[in-house]
Order: sequence, then C-alpha cells, then structure tokens
Amino acid sequence: MKLNRIVKKALTALAILLLFGLAKSPFENGLSRKLQEAKLIAPIPAGGLGGLIGQSTFLAVLGGLRPLVGIYTTLHAFDAWSFKEWDTVERDYAIITTLLPDDIDSWKTGAWHMAYNAAASELYDESVPPTVRKRNGRAWIIKGVEYLKKGIEQNPRSAVLQHELGDIYRQQLEEPCLAAKHYKLSMEGDYPKSFAQRFYAYSLARCPGREREAYDLLMRIYHDPEEKRTPSVIKRILELEEKLNIPAANRIPDPDPDLEILRRYPNAKLD
Repeated sequence: MKLNRIVKKALTALAILLLFGLAKSPFENGLSRKLQEAKLIAPIPAGGLGGLIGQSTFLAVLGGLRPLVGIYTTLHAFDAWSFKEWDTVERDYAIITTLLPDDIDSWKTGAWHMAYNAAASELYDESVPPTVRKRNGRAWIIKGVEYLKKGIEQNPRSAVLQHELGDIYRQQLEEPCLAAKHYKLSMEGDYPKSFAQRFYAYSLARCPGREREAYDLLMRIYHDPEEKRTPSVIKRILELEEKLNIPAANRIPDPDPDLEILRRYPNAKLD
C-alpha cells in the first residue's frame, strides 16, 4: 500500500532526527523554555503524555521535534482510519494535540473522526443488535464532544472549535439549546459572523422557550440588505409565525420553500 511506504519512510526519517534531537536536546531545552516564557510557543503538558508515547519520543519532543512527531502520528492516524481502527485513531489524535495543543485543524479532525466516522461505523455495524449499535455510536459522539471541549480549554478564543461543537450538538445529538450556546460563542470570535448567526438562529428556533428570540433574530437577518434570504431562513420564519401566532399583516410574503421544491421535484424527500 502506497500510504504504508510513506509511513515507513517517515519513520526512518524520524529515527534519524530523533538521534539528532537527542544530541542537541540540552541546547534546545533551554531555548524551548525561553520561548515558552516569552509566550512564543505553547508549553506541552508532560503529564498528558503518560501512557501515550514512549520515552524516546518524549525526549525528541523536549528536543524540539514536536511538529515532526505530530506529522508522523497524523499519517499513522490516517492509516488507522482507513482500516476503521477507531481506538488507534483516538489515541493518535490524543498524542497529536498533546504535542501541538494550538493546532486547531487537529482538534477539528480528531473530533470529526470520533463524532461522525467512528459513530457512523458503529451505528451501521450489522454484526451487533440495534440497541448496542445505538449505544456504541452515541459513545463515540460523546467522545468527540469531550475531545472538542479539551480543545476549547487549550484554545479558549477559537471560534472554529466552538462552531464545530455546535455542529455536533445540532447534527449528531439533536440538542438545539446547547448547539445555540456554542454557535453564539463562535460569533464572538473570527468565525464568519453571517454564517454563525444563521445557525445560531436556526438552533434557537428549535430550543423550547426561546422561539420569540429566534424569530426576532431571523427577522433582522431577513431585512438585512447584506444578508441572503436563504430558503432555510424563510422556512424557519414561516414555522415560527405559526408557533407564535404572528398576525397575518405582519407575516412575510414568501411562499414555503418546501412547496417550491415539491413543485419542481414531486418525488423529493423533505425533512
């Protein structure tokens, strides 16, 4: 397999660099401390590595080879993913984000593997009873949630991780109130505000007791000339108009987007 050859080459290069790293570790350890004190690199929590990586790799980490070890472990995780070895994928991403705690993409990818790929693999495993599938699938979704929470602890200003957590609560766990909470937090960062605001509003519309708040926000989006009147915005407003008994004179004139879809595609399946 081509990927295995790549991994073997990476491992050979890693072994050479490990030896080099050990030789220069006294110098780099002092440099790493100075860089951490100046807040130019993130410190690595040594306790977090216990049981995850061997001593030689740990020494390489202290020698400044964290990015290289992270790259190798990412390749290893990709190989494990292709064989649906989910425990290995989970372990590998625990190593990667321990080595590189400020690598947002690794936090995202690790959570995606757990909450979506591993969960789906369990849910569609016909070798076990449906109740067991459901329980195992949910367990992986929860692992993805907990993994993202750790990522947010390490990167409290990351709007991307907040939005990813909102997605899991909305799509995988169907918990709109929690989804809304994290979408709102994502709006406070550098995530595209227009996109985050819409998903915040959609989740609020499904959160009991917050329908009026959702309606007001969706109407602001609807009347904002810089926003797009997407079918989802219109659909949610129409639903809330019914639920909140909005007077006919105050209702939007747009037709139900689902009816237009059915008119064009009579056999379409709608949510």
